[in-house]
Amino acid sequence: MLTFSENSAEAAREADGVLYFVAAFAWIDGDFDAAERAWIDDFILNLAEAQEPDDTTPAGRARRGALTDRLDRRMQRIDAELAAMWDEPTGEGERAIGFVRARMKVRCLEIFESFDRKNRTILLDAIEAILMADGVAHPEEVAFRDELLAVLATSGDGRASSLSTRAETGFNRVFIHPHITWAPTTANHEALVRLERHWASERPDFERQLRADVQRMEKAIRLLNNKRANHAGWLAGHQTLQQLAGRGSFLDGHVQVLQPSHPTGHELTVLGDLHGCYSCLKAAVMQTDFLGKVARFAKAPHLHPEPMLVLLGDYIDRGNYSFQGVLRAALDLFITHPNHVVLLRGNHEYFFERDGEVHAAVRPADALDAFKPYATPEALQTYARLFNALPDMMFFDDIMFVHGGIPRDSSIRERYSDLGSLNDPKLRFQMLWSDPSTAEHVPEALQDGTNRFSFGLEQARSFLHRLGARTLIRGHEKVDDGYVVHCDEPDLKILTLFSAGGADNWDLPAKSSYRKVVPSAITVRYRDNRTDIEPWVIDYAAYNHPERNDFYNDDVD
Repeated sequence: MLTFSENSAEAAREADGVLYFVAAFAWIDGDFDAAERAWIDDFILNLAEAQEPDDTTPAGRARRGALTDRLDRRMQRIDAELAAMWDEPTGEGERAIGFVRARMKVRCLEIFESFDRKNRTILLDAIEAILMADGVAHPEEVAFRDELLAVLATSGDGRASSLSTRAETGFNRVFIHPHITWAPTTANHEALVRLERHWASERPDFERQLRADVQRMEKAIRLLNNKRANHAGWLAGHQTLQQLAGRGSFLDGHVQVLQPSHPTGHELTVLGDLHGCYSCLKAAVMQTDFLGKVARFAKAPHLHPEPMLVLLGDYIDRGNYSFQGVLRAALDLFITHPNHVVLLRGNHEYFFERDGEVHAAVRPADALDAFKPYATPEALQTYARLFNALPDMMFFDDIMFVHGGIPRDSSIRERYSDLGSLNDPKLRFQMLWSDPSTAEHVPEALQDGTNRFSFGLEQARSFLHRLGARTLIRGHEKVDDGYVVHCDEPDLKILTLFSAGGADNWDLPAKSSYRKVVPSAITVRYRDNRTDIEPWVIDYAAYNHPERNDFYNDDVD
């Protein structure tokens, strides 16, 4: 039987891993049946018994009972996590089973790599037992076992072999801090209040609102095109960000480069996925007094750090205020303060036309599906043009901000040559969809076949160093804490940020899984070659209120 570390925290992590490993096989066919549950109940009892097999005293029995209870609670949490995975968004035309199987294999690879040889053997034996727990080896379970065994057998081969050009010079100091608290200095701001209008129920009023939003989108598109007009090709021929020194800030194609140069420093407010949670966006803007800081900077730039608002994409879907809430406000902030606001594209902002109709690349696309019967074709086409105009990534010093992550190994090998390659459409698309893994290397076999795929720490390190970067700040992945540090090493830092959610956030449907999330943001402070990253919790509840949010005010049409 498996043995756990004497360190309680490490033992808890190992126990979680073991339970995930066996539960993955129970769930892979989409049906965690009674026989499989009974097998796992027995497995938990045996696991608890094995930790203190010789202690038959009442105290020993009590400790085993307490351990069994803890393992049962962990199993319930893992069970819910695996069940929710079947509801994760996928690419158009993809089946959920492809994403689920790939994600489970990556997680099992992470777990397998964390155990010693003895415990690895026991885990592999457990696979065979759970496979036959209900008396039938289901085809999906057999296929998953064979695929996983093939991955485990080759997981150490060829790590980052084609990606290993590193840029070792010019890195600045980056420090990740504990959570800080932001309290709003002002309760409201007219710049946002005037935008807080539901879609009108009367057709003429709705069309007037829609025309205003189309005009807003057209202004944003023109601003973006003007920003990139004189900088086409600036990235080509350069291998690292450090080689761009002296060029200032610019937008080349779909890559935004911001070079820190302000003598009093820079302060970036960064938000991850907002998914129709307008209260989260407004709370973050008000908590940081972003608009006040922009005004003060304009009057006396020598006295203040330069303020920036960076949104990592996924403005629409899932929440109640997608097009008319989050996206409308984000666009207006950008139009009003184009040198202080950066809007990146998320995978949910990937629209395309087919047979004269606008479609979304992600399914389910609830915002578009609900909007289509009312919006004009011209308006939907403008949304598609807007999304295609948004930058896909931003570099600030040696930090890369992107919605998802890095491209597939095979695509980097085939399509990447210098910084200009970041404008390659295929690479850009993949960087909207990928997720980090704590495994050192995710085999190519696990990256192929689905839009959403994983990359390992060594793959991230190799690709980022090749660009001259060492920190990745991204969204895309629902993390219940709202903020997760996947890696905090001197030469590699990876952070995931999720800014939608809230247990009682009425910007979300009542049964939304995002209600488990504590929506969070980060502040990035830069001065004198030092970067400090500070996470904080978004006070959405203060803006689920008619006094601070007119979407909740029945007196406002």
